[in-house]
Amino acid sequence: MTSSFQHIILNVDDHEGLRYAKTKIFERAGYRVLEAGTGIDALKLVNQERPHLVLLDVGLPDINGLEVCRQIKTNASTAQIMVLQVSATCVRPEERVMGLAGGADVYLTEPVESAELLGAAKALLRLYERDEETRVLVKELTERERFVKSLVDAMPSTVFIYDLLTHRNLFANAKSDALLGYTLEELLLVDQEALKAMVHQKDLPHVLDSLTGLPHLRDGEVLEFECRVQHHSLEWHWVTLRNVVFARDVEGRPIQILGTVQDITERKQNELARIEGEQAVYRAEQRWTVTLEHKVTERTHELLYSQTRLRALASELTLTEQRERQRIAKELHDYLAQLLVVGQMKLNQAKREKMTPRLLGLTQELEGVLSKALTYARSLVAELHPPILRELGFAVAIKWLADQLSQQELIVAVDCDAALAVREDQAVLLFHSVRELLINVSKHSGTAHARVSVWLEDGMLHLCVSDDGAGINSAYGSATDKATKFGLFSIRERMEDLGGRMSVVSAPGQGTKVTLVVPHEEMSLEQANFQRAPESKLRQVSPAPSEFHTAENGDALRGLSSQNASKTSPTRVLLVDDHTMVRQGLRKVLEEYTDMEVVGEATDGEQGVTLAKSLTPDVVIMDVNMPGVSGIAATHQLMRELPHTIVIGLSVDNNKEVEKAMRDAGAISFLTKDAAIEQLYETILQALRLPT
Repeated sequence: MTSSFQHIILNVDDHEGLRYAKTKIFERAGYRVLEAGTGIDALKLVNQERPHLVLLDVGLPDINGLEVCRQIKTNASTAQIMVLQVSATCVRPEERVMGLAGGADVYLTEPVESAELLGAAKALLRLYERDEETRVLVKELTERERFVKSLVDAMPSTVFIYDLLTHRNLFANAKSDALLGYTLEELLLVDQEALKAMVHQKDLPHVLDSLTGLPHLRDGEVLEFECRVQHHSLEWHWVTLRNVVFARDVEGRPIQILGTVQDITERKQNELARIEGEQAVYRAEQRWTVTLEHKVTERTHELLYSQTRLRALASELTLTEQRERQRIAKELHDYLAQLLVVGQMKLNQAKREKMTPRLLGLTQELEGVLSKALTYARSLVAELHPPILRELGFAVAIKWLADQLSQQELIVAVDCDAALAVREDQAVLLFHSVRELLINVSKHSGTAHARVSVWLEDGMLHLCVSDDGAGINSAYGSATDKATKFGLFSIRERMEDLGGRMSVVSAPGQGTKVTLVVPHEEMSLEQANFQRAPESKLRQVSPAPSEFHTAENGDALRGLSSQNASKTSPTRVLLVDDHTMVRQGLRKVLEEYTDMEVVGEATDGEQGVTLAKSLTPDVVIMDVNMPGVSGIAATHQLMRELPHTIVIGLSVDNNKEVEKAMRDAGAISFLTKDAAIEQLYETILQALRLPT
């Protein structure tokens, strides 16, 4: 921002001669200068005139310059004013440091050359202008913040941002009203003491103890705990709180927390019912010991029946949890992630229009924000229910998990046959069990190496997680273990629900080996068909789009588009994606080129294959994750029935395993949806040039 007005400088000095000399220096330089001889007069002029720079002497007769500077900088309405502290007496290094610590932007000692004084003032005024630019930018971003807030309000859980410095909520989404019965305005006024009062007294020590782990959280690490909170109606609700660090200070300490709240009252009530049932059984056993002998058999039968029902209930609770994780992951993937991709498409389309440099810069910054949000949404989906487990099966998912943990400084070696087939619901429980065991290794073993081995033996699936760390004691993994969500006790229960077993071999200093054994159950017919599908050998894998797409050849490719349009018929393109807005965005991208024609749209893989047979397109843009027949299975079928059709894979997830699976199925290239707006056209042209 360039200056279109005269800067105002307040010259504060009790020495009239020195004040006069400095005033003349700045007036000759074109500045408007105000004068004050005392600290009180200086503060009055600061509040009345709002100067851009205060030239402040330290030794004032009433209030010293250090205190005047502190009052200016601690007042929110004047904190942006630049302060140039000058002193002929306080010239020692510790005194200069004290002045800077009190808020002075620059501290000079007299005598000072007029050129140096003027240069320092000009530098501070430039900094003031840049700060003013930032404030304007923040104002212009308000509308975009509202858009992001609407996305957060659409999430199925309560989302909040809590400030650790003010101990107040900075933000809460619309779901908070439904969960706790308080309006958003009431929640934003809740302070630390009010929050403590909302937590059940029996749970408060546990909550406070859990919160002590906040300063040690790494970026992306989740702090999770359960407690009872009081609804506005005075009823108590059980909730699960998950917290991550949202902002840190310059020293890396957390200052803001982003969290979610989920109501688990019904689940807790079921657990209470189960416990009460077990206690009832125990009391019954005590009574049965004093009854007549001929009733022992009858009572034992009733006990076994009750235990069977309780085990069935526990198993159902486990499956319900997995289904809920899968449902939330699907909601995030199919709604939030797709909306973020569409937002990126819209921004990229906007960048093609003429706009001012400032608007272009804001557009690029918002594009970066959406990219970070998409990355975070992908990580949440992977944490809840990795798509790769459903798309590519158990073996690939275990290797993917090892790669993910390697980013957290745990090196995991995997020994698993890539062709191993496991039924999906069984694979989900095994996958989460392996992940919890590896997290245990990372947190408790004291080693950075682990191994996962999977093999079949006598119709049973064996899965072993081992390490060479510190080992565990006999109490580890008991029912009261709080270290992990899936303790060893919980995993053992789940293995028994599957008709299997768990064994633990460990000793202090000699590592740990946990082996899970379950009956082997084949995966679904669709997964089996995918596994048996032949690898496509009709085309060589094309270079990645980044190898031929550059900003410099964009205009040349557009020119080539116009030339091709006059010589040959347009390239016929079929779009296959289950999200309408994404298809519309891709259509708009391709319709900008005269040598491209979108001949049809399909909402799933089965419909895509049917339309490809009837429309015979040159190119099929195939989404990977779709209901029914997936993009991978549909590509296999297309390569068998229409081998000369070019398939370009598309996914919201940037996953190497998914990309490899699409290429193995016959796709000639693979793009993420957020990259498609920039690279789709060039990718199609490159694919058309490749030999068939």
